Amino acid sequence: MFQWQRTHIIDELERHKIEIETFNPLLYSNVEEANEKVVEVVSNGNYDLFMSNTGYYKMLFVDTLERIKKMGVPTFTISWDNLMAPYLDEILAPHFDLMWLTAKETIKLYKNWGANYFFAPYAANPFTYSYSSLPINRTVCFIGTPHGSRSKMINTLTQAGIQVDLYYGRDSHNKEQSDPIIPIKYSIIHPSVYESNFKRLFFAEGRKLLLGSIVNRIKGYTQIDENDKLSRHFGLPHSEMVKTYSSAALSLASTSASHTDALSVPLRIINLRNFEIPMCGGIELCKYSEELANYFEEGKEILFYKDSCELIDKANYYLNRASEQELVGIKQAARKRAEAEHTWWKRFTKAFDILGLRYEK
Repeated sequence: MFQWQRTHIIDELERHKIEIETFNPLLYSNVEEANEKVVEVVSNGNYDLFMSNTGYYKMLFVDTLERIKKMGVPTFTISWDNLMAPYLDEILAPHFDLMWLTAKETIKLYKNWGANYFFAPYAANPFTYSYSSLPINRTVCFIGTPHGSRSKMINTLTQAGIQVDLYYGRDSHNKEQSDPIIPIKYSIIHPSVYESNFKRLFFAEGRKLLLGSIVNRIKGYTQIDENDKLSRHFGLPHSEMVKTYSSAALSLASTSASHTDALSVPLRIINLRNFEIPMCGGIELCKYSEELANYFEEGKEILFYKDSCELIDKANYYLNRASEQELVGIKQAARKRAEAEHTWWKRFTKAFDILGLRYEK
């Protein structure tokens, strides 16, 4: 938990006077020792909430949760992957006092498992993802790993003669991009690839993910087309990423889960990037998502496209014909909406209220 959770969640909550202590189970000899130790830490402390970054029963034991609850400390988890991998939560779901689900599609599974839950999407920290009124670069940027639907989106633009700046990969000479070295003693425990794929057969979204991977391989959407309209750059350190979103005329984002954009009806997904871009005053350009359209107003705070032709047309318009005033207007409106409605503080206070926890407003 030393990367995006710190930049996004921990930083923002601490600014609202929430005191947070982190417990890293990977520092212990094995998962059994880590579970025993976390119970000891909670019993010796004065905590209002135990929050887990995992709901997988082989990492966090049922007995561990039950012992913590008997101390009168409420238990809470955020299921970051309840669309892609809800089966990770099946065993522990009924044992948490509250679960935050980040996707609506698999809620029916959690109901069947007896979970107490609420739904809220991801968010962004308005302090670390700030908007700077920088000169606008008439460029299209994508920051992240190019695969599946992302590659398809980038290829569509470059093959139409539109320049795309792709920021991906590590610069070994950049210290800000080097991960801190943590002396972990074992790796996070996940289901095997075989087990994961097998379990996806038992829910509709999982079957669509499997089918998308097969069709993607056949169609070759994963491959980036290397042409003179694609400019490759190293991945950006956090501060430069924020500036790039603030200054770029258009910032690409994907709303298709994994490789399902290869299907006629993709599985839609909302992720961090969908909130990071507008929080930075970026103009987000992505495939239409009904859910995302409920969070940002189309044409005023975000740009959607429904097919390749509309993607190309909108990119050409906002890069070449839109006025500076129009671009700035969208950027300011996106930031205003994100700051007003899509912060982590807004999301967490919903959980605090459900659990009956007091906090300073």
